[in-house]
Amino acid sequence: MSSADYLLSDSASELERLRLQARVWEPETEAWLDSLGPMEGWHCLDLGCGAMGILGSLARRAGASGRIVGVDIDAMQLRAARAFIAENNLPKVEVLEADAYASPLPANSFDLAHVRFLFAPVGRDTQLMDELWRLTKPGGIIAIQEPDSAAWRCYPPSDAWDRLKAAMRSRLRPN
Repeated sequence: MSSADYLLSDSASELERLRLQARVWEPETEAWLDSLGPMEGWHCLDLGCGAMGILGSLARRAGASGRIVGVDIDAMQLRAARAFIAENNLPKVEVLEADAYASPLPANSFDLAHVRFLFAPVGRDTQLMDELWRLTKPGGIIAIQEPDSAAWRCYPPSDAWDRLKAAMRSRLRPN
């Protein structure tokens, strides 16, 4: 996926939307990461980190001896991620411009490799999974966060909700 493929990349409001989305998911992400146990000293990757991703959550867990790498291909997203790192004083976090599906990062480099919302909307699942396997150390953790439309329910039933759900599912369906 190139920067040109990301339709909203030139929008400041899109950057704020992505940061808001990350903040909304942060409590669940924090609990999820806590369930993995101690991560002090880990090398962690947030593949397709966008404007914020889970860089802060990973940095807090990996501590001073850990290393966090965020990867994104979009220049505007990278500027926003670097600003987030500076605003939050995260010296052990770096972001790199690279393709999440074929990065130049060395194989077997990360104790944890994370990706969120890159499978369903893009449709390059096999390539992304291969990259996650390549980058994760043997015995490491591949952490994937994706939407699950099975939980999208509305009570009482609503035609408007059913139309919205159908539109969202069609957008998330791989090409």
